[in-house]
Amino acid sequence: MSQARFSPTAARDLDEISGHITADNPEAAERVRRMILNTAGLSCRSSAIT
Repeated sequence: MSQARFSPTAARDLDEISGHITADNPEAAERVRRMILNTAGLSCRSSAIT
């Protein structure tokens, strides 16, 4: 099973997004980060994407 890989730019963007949300609501930031990672993982495992 494949695992999603992020470019360095995408990884920095994710960290930046998470950082902005963390300033107001750390729990929400973790939920958003987890959702993004889970969605990327699902997309990676989709048979429509090669």
